[in-house]
Amino acid sequence: MPQIPLAFAAELGHEHGSLLELLSRLEAATQPGTEGGTGPLPALLREVQANLRRHFDFEEQDGYMSQALTDAPHLYNAAQELLAEHGRMAADLNALITFAAAAEGAVTPTLQVQVRQWVLLVRRHEARENSLIQKACNQDIGADD
Repeated sequence: MPQIPLAFAAELGHEHGSLLELLSRLEAATQPGTEGGTGPLPALLREVQANLRRHFDFEEQDGYMSQALTDAPHLYNAAQELLAEHGRMAADLNALITFAAAAEGAVTPTLQVQVRQWVLLVRRHEARENSLIQKACNQDIGADD
């Protein structure tokens, strides 16, 4: 498999780290006991939205998956399914932002549950992306044995 440039790998690591940090902040902002309070949730959701757009653009436009899948074409369909999830996750986040704005900053129990479910969805998505890339890399490594 072609070597991934060090700068590209570092940027990919930064993108993932930044997204995971924001997801952790969202989880903290929606912990049980925060209901009824007001806080920075709408602003935090918008920050996550901007980060997620950048993150997805990085994955889609820079095509890091396509480079890894060059030697593992049997994983192409799985990669396309993951990429298709980007639009659904972005739409779900838009709905959360609208809901949070309508709540005027109140962290309602419903909003808590919805945000935490969305965070779990994104975490699972990222884990599946990482797994796919590892499979592609392992396929390449195994082919040379």
